[in-house]
Amino acid sequence: MPTSQIGARIKALREQYELTQQDLAHVFGFNDRQTVSAIENGTRRLTADELLLVVDAFPVSLDYFTDPFLLVGEGKFSWRHSGLTDEELREYEQRAGRWIAAYRHLAPQVGVESPLLRRSLPVRPSSSNEAAMEPPRFSRSFVVVLARAVDKGLISLRRTASLLDGTVESVGDLFAEHGLKRPVEL
Repeated sequence: MPTSQIGARIKALREQYELTQQDLAHVFGFNDRQTVSAIENGTRRLTADELLLVVDAFPVSLDYFTDPFLLVGEGKFSWRHSGLTDEELREYEQRAGRWIAAYRHLAPQVGVESPLLRRSLPVRPSSSNEAAMEPPRFSRSFVVVLARAVDKGLISLRRTASLLDGTVESVGDLFAEHGLKRPVEL
């Protein structure tokens, strides 16, 4: 995991818990907040012991910092909504974040240049909440990246199904829908 992504995740945790850099410096045992700033900006690497201090100080697992299929502290979602709870929006953001992070992580490994992501859902004022919250139809480029990654063994079929909140069979259907061969689970 790149140092900048770990730093972004530490910053996201710090902001979520409304801590200052100085507060976090005390957690690490640092003398000043500048060291925390350098970590958050990705100019200073964390040692394994320092990373474990953060895991002990916050209710997160080590996977929070090492899972490439999480999008934490790296992007912002913008919503216009009514009738949805904050929890419903947060759940959707987590799902969409996993898809974005998976594409970002896997695309270069299968020879696809990852574009700058600046997408939006085609939701109009007359759209229902149900239509906006239905799982989106994945783009062909995303499905191709997933199919190549499964074929190369970069991600298992079960992990792909979990990533898409589906089943192994639904992943096969998705691949077939885009004219790709159905994956075989070993």
